[in-house]
Amino acid sequence: MNLFFDTSTLVKYYLSEIGSDSVEKLIIEPTHQIWLSELVKTEFYSALFRRLRTRELTDTQVQSAIAGFEISIQQFHIQPINSLVLRETELFLKTQGKNYPIRTLDALHFCTFQLLADTDWAFVTADTPFANFVSQLGYEVINPMVF
Repeated sequence: MNLFFDTSTLVKYYLSEIGSDSVEKLIIEPTHQIWLSELVKTEFYSALFRRLRTRELTDTQVQSAIAGFEISIQQFHIQPINSLVLRETELFLKTQGKNYPIRTLDALHFCTFQLLADTDWAFVTADTPFANFVSQLGYEVINPMVF
C-alpha cells in the first residue's frame, strides 16, 4: 500500500509523542511505500525549532532529530511541489474552502496526495478534523492518533 504522510504524522517518527508507535509500525511495514511532499522538509525543521524555542526540546534533541531525519528521509518517495500541485491546491481551496477551514499547508499536502492517489493509497495525518474531512471526500485515511 502507498501511504502519503503529512508533516503532523512524520514528526512522530522522529520525536516520541502520542501516536509515535503507530507511525513507526506504518513506516516499517515492508508492504508500505511511504510518500511525502517536499514541503515536509521545511515544515519538519520549523516544527523542531518551534519546540526548541518553547523548551519542549533541547538543542541536543533537535540536532539528533535533524541528523536522523536527513539520513532516513532518503528511504521515502519525495514528491516535488510544482505548478500542477499549486494549481490543484488553488482549485481545492476555491471549491472546499467555503465548507471547511483548510490551512494552506494542509491543502498543499492533500493536493499532492490527490494527484498521486489511485487504488491502494491512503492519506496519513494526525490532524483528526482534517482526517475526517479527507475521509468525507472519499479517500482512505489513516490517523495514528486513533490507530
